[in-house]
Amino acid sequence: LEKVQMISFWASIVKHMERTSSDICIPRRADKEFKASYPIEQYHQENFVNLYLDTLAVGIPSLDWTMGPIIFRMSMAKHWTEFIDGELWDAQLVPLVRAARQNSAKISSYEVQYEHPKEMKAEEEFSPEWCEKRLFQTNFLFEHVGKALKEGS
Repeated sequence: LEKVQMISFWASIVKHMERTSSDICIPRRADKEFKASYPIEQYHQENFVNLYLDTLAVGIPSLDWTMGPIIFRMSMAKHWTEFIDGELWDAQLVPLVRAARQNSAKISSYEVQYEHPKEMKAEEEFSPEWCEKRLFQTNFLFEHVGKALKEGS
C-alpha cells in the first residue's frame, strides 16, 4: 500500500485548514524526507513537474502537485464528482484548478514529514521501466493539468 503513513497527518492538516480557512489543501512533502525516501529519479521528476505547474498556476499558491492526496471541504466535492473527463492524475488536479479559478476556492499547502516505503524505493530506483513511467506522467501532467492552468490564466 502506498502513502498509508499519510493517515497520521490528517488531524494536523484539518487543523491547518480550519486555521487558514482553506477549502482545499495539498500536503507538501518535506524536502529532507522526500529526497531520502523516494527514488532519486522520482524526486527530480516530481520537483520539475511541481515547478512547471507552479509557473502556470497564477493565483494559486505553490503546491506539491505530484504528492497525490488532496483534502477538501465537503462543499468542494462537486468539483471532483462533476469532472467526468479525467483519466489519471488529471482527475485529481483539474478539479482543484477549476475550484480555484471558477469558484475562488482557497487553496493551501501543509508540509508533512512523509517517508515513502523503503520497499518502493528499492524496487523503483535505477529502473528504466519506472523512468519511462515517470516520463509518461510528466508529459501527461504537462498536457492535461498544464492545459487547465493555461485556460484559467
